[in-house]
Amino acid sequence: MLQKDTGNGRLSADDCQALITSAIIFISVYYINYYRNYIKQISGLYLPAFLHIEIYL
Repeated sequence: MLQKDTGNGRLSADDCQALITSAIIFISVYYINYYRNYIKQISGLYLPAFLHIEIYL
């Protein structure tokens, strides 16, 4: 879907960059949401540390 016809059957540099960026964003969002479920169950002592990490992501 992202592949352009460059004549050599490979992804262009722009497509590779976009694909990598999209993958990083998707994985980051997925794990943040995944760990938020655990944050709700963890005591208040751990909450500030996780929020501090999320702010700088």
